[in-house]
Amino acid sequence: MNFRAEIQRRMKEREVTAYRLSQETGIAEAQLSRFFGGDGTRGLSIPALIKVLDCLGLELKLVEKEKEPL
Repeated sequence: MNFRAEIQRRMKEREVTAYRLSQETGIAEAQLSRFFGGDGTRGLSIPALIKVLDCLGLELKLVEKEKEPL
C-alpha cells in the first residue's frame, strides 16, 4: 500500500473529509483533491504532507535502508 492510500484509509477510519482536512490544515481542498486523485502533476510539499499526517495522527519516518549484498 502506498502512503497516499494509507492516508485515505485513515481519513475513512476517522470519518475525515477532504473539506475538513482542508479546514484543519489550511491546505486548499483543490490541492488535496489533486494529491488524492494522483494525476501526477502535483503532490504536496513536505510541510503540507506533515500537516496532513499530524491532523490524522500519523507521522513520517525516514529509516536507513538495509544494505543489499553486492
